[in-house]
Amino acid sequence: MDYSARRLFLAPLLALAAGSAAALGGQWLICRAGPAVCPNDWLTGALKGLLFAALFASTLWVLERRAAVEMLSQLRDLRQPRP
Repeated sequence: MDYSARRLFLAPLLALAAGSAAALGGQWLICRAGPAVCPNDWLTGALKGLLFAALFASTLWVLERRAAVEMLSQLRDLRQPRP
């Protein structure tokens, strides 16, 4: 079996780095905005979770769009009845 480790791991690693940077940067910005928000664990957790998920998903979509569209078309073909 022949595979490329770069093609397999590069997009998820870049998405992980972008999501992590956005989550930590968002937390830093919100803590600088007001002292009442930073100690609230629920607000900072929700902010980090939303920022991470949004940036992770969008980065993966940008980098792996062609493969995702191809997989979705293959799934669509499986659902169609064969004559």
